Amino acid sequence: MKKKLIEVALPILAISEAMAKEKTIRRGHPWSLHLWWGRRPLTLARAIIFASLVDDPSSRPEKGQTAEAQKVERKRLFAILKKLTHWENLNDRTLLAEAQEEIKKSCGQKTPEFLDPFAGGGSFPLEAQRLGLKALAYDLNPVAVMINKALVEIPARFGGRPPVNHAAAQGSLSQENGENPATGLAADFAHYAEALVNRLQERLGHLYPTIKEDGQGKVKELTVAAWIWARTVKCPNPACGAEIPLARSFKLGKEGDLDVYVDPVVKDGKIAYEIKTGSLNDRGPLSRGVDRCVACNCPIGVRRVEEEGAKGALSAALMAIAAIDENGRRYFPPNESHRKAAAIERPSSAPDLELPKGSKSYGLIKYGLTSFADLFAARQLALLTEAQAGLDDLIVEIEKDAEKAGYGDDGLDFDSGGQEARAYSQALAVYLSFLIDKAADWHSTLITWNHSREQIRRAFARPALAMTWDYAEGNPFAWTSGGLRNLVESMAKAIKELPAKGEGLAKLADAQTDKLEREALIFTDPPYYDYVKYAELADYYYAWLRPSLKNRFKTIFRTIRSPKGDEMVYDLGRAGGDKLKALEDYEGRLKKAYANLYAYASSDFPVAVHCPISRGAIREDPKREGTWLVGWEIALMGLIEAGFTVAAIWPLTLEAFRPRLNLSLVSQAGSVILVVAKRPKIAEPVTLRDFLGVLKAEMGQAMDLLADEADLGPGDLALAGLGPGLGVYSRYARVLEPDGSALAFPKALALVKSEMARWTKE
Repeated sequence: MKKKLIEVALPILAISEAMAKEKTIRRGHPWSLHLWWGRRPLTLARAIIFASLVDDPSSRPEKGQTAEAQKVERKRLFAILKKLTHWENLNDRTLLAEAQEEIKKSCGQKTPEFLDPFAGGGSFPLEAQRLGLKALAYDLNPVAVMINKALVEIPARFGGRPPVNHAAAQGSLSQENGENPATGLAADFAHYAEALVNRLQERLGHLYPTIKEDGQGKVKELTVAAWIWARTVKCPNPACGAEIPLARSFKLGKEGDLDVYVDPVVKDGKIAYEIKTGSLNDRGPLSRGVDRCVACNCPIGVRRVEEEGAKGALSAALMAIAAIDENGRRYFPPNESHRKAAAIERPSSAPDLELPKGSKSYGLIKYGLTSFADLFAARQLALLTEAQAGLDDLIVEIEKDAEKAGYGDDGLDFDSGGQEARAYSQALAVYLSFLIDKAADWHSTLITWNHSREQIRRAFARPALAMTWDYAEGNPFAWTSGGLRNLVESMAKAIKELPAKGEGLAKLADAQTDKLEREALIFTDPPYYDYVKYAELADYYYAWLRPSLKNRFKTIFRTIRSPKGDEMVYDLGRAGGDKLKALEDYEGRLKKAYANLYAYASSDFPVAVHCPISRGAIREDPKREGTWLVGWEIALMGLIEAGFTVAAIWPLTLEAFRPRLNLSLVSQAGSVILVVAKRPKIAEPVTLRDFLGVLKAEMGQAMDLLADEADLGPGDLALAGLGPGLGVYSRYARVLEPDGSALAFPKALALVKSEMARWTKE
């Protein structure tokens, strides 16, 4: 089989540098559409997919190329690949056409399909589509499937059409970047989303009052950026009964070199909150909970807080109001009118989906937060439920506008293949539902105040839902972080930059058992141990998506919550608390998925699998002579046992570019790309002696090529060098030890490392 570029050499440092730069991109990035955890950079996806399709020059002997000529040709391909990783070239038509032509030259003038069976946030299918491939995005989680529909399926079906809203002619968005086929879709989203925000402001704006500042004889009305609250517990002293703030921090921001902070003081036997300026260090450490009542000095422990929380007896107190001033933020103490504005009844239509028990992500339950609705304040629930009601009305309006604009009435839903008015209204409903999800991410009681930047911080600052003791309630109608109009603007820009061409399909599927497409190029990023509990976290959004979309995407939203029983994840609860059983369960599922991949993978293309290095299981394997294996090595072992042979291992880092240093340094890689190919069924076994002979004969040449061509980072050659060494081991059906037993992977790995160490000393 011809070798692809990815099996021989890659400009790893250039790819890593581009990945690091992409982390700074905010506006216009597809990730702005909806949060997903553990997403991989688009720059990485384009590089790996291109290199997996294009032949390495060494596979073109018919051209009579010398080694030097191959090196020159490889550099030419590297130049294209490097340009593909530049963010500013995202939609460069000339460059994409050049890349697609190279792909066709290596694939017999045909463009293969692309499959990601663990599509997640959609980075890989999206970039495959941008490179001209039909993108197949499969996932077990409904939220991930909808994200992929929004990225590769909806734009491909409705791209290139003009907007249908009546104000399109006046909208600047519809006039910009007219050649981009997703412009019409973006313009319609912006129009109807703005209509939804206007409706919300008209009906709920009174719940978010301004604040007036008196100064120099003038009254100045300021828009509020956020209301900052502390959860409180009642003092156990019967003679006191004060509501004690449980804030982790009372700091609000800076005024010059001085801290601006909340000072809880006692007035008339009750706790009041004043805004002061000075040095917060004078107050001593502030952490979760308190050990003394502010009012009576009664001792209070964490156990008391847990007991009151379990009874639902924790409350909340408004500590401060952060207002928007032309010079930054101004802070005000709470007043009665602002307390009353927030003191509304909880809407009856709030989602009643219970939080799952037993997960480390939900220590919330022991403090009385037992359902997803409990994670939101009453007026936040009013905002989100009113948005859902408004969305239902908008979908009807969009369908009528589409018919007026020339769409037909085929009566087909989007999921039935519809391409006319009804399907278009449902497509826009997906993006509008995402706006509600993003609002939920920025407007809950899990939002904290970032005092260094003086703005709110979203709920998922990390992949977990954590208890907050002081939280910030943002203003959805202000032009600040989490403001709805800010969210609409960023989402519209993201939609406009989508490829919106070719074909795409997002499908609910289980990579362990379901049939997959044959002859497709596969690049995927499986769930990695317990790094992210995707299904548990996704329920946060599923609770809001399902009511709006369940009647329009019935297959995807057929379950009450995200499916968890078949999820491939390290789950102690599923294993009855037994850590080893949880590991074996996860690894067994992983091997099952790899075996399924082997059954359907093409023999013409390598399979690429992304694995983090810094996270995952690191354990002693009791079945393999006490050998220690790390997570990505276990993943690689699973691929080999499924029938794949190792083609390459590429270390990647999100750090900025570093100058080349000596090989003795430890690799700075944060993840690896495992490149494997299907081992032929006719592969023969080999003796250990013969294996070692081949390993020694091939290792030196392979290491020389990597050192010369791969453009690796400091210390990464030692990691990349495992690829060709394990390639020798895995090309055989078995490597037989003197006693006739098969050479186990951990032992083979140790032998490869030993041979690599010998090469580095020569």
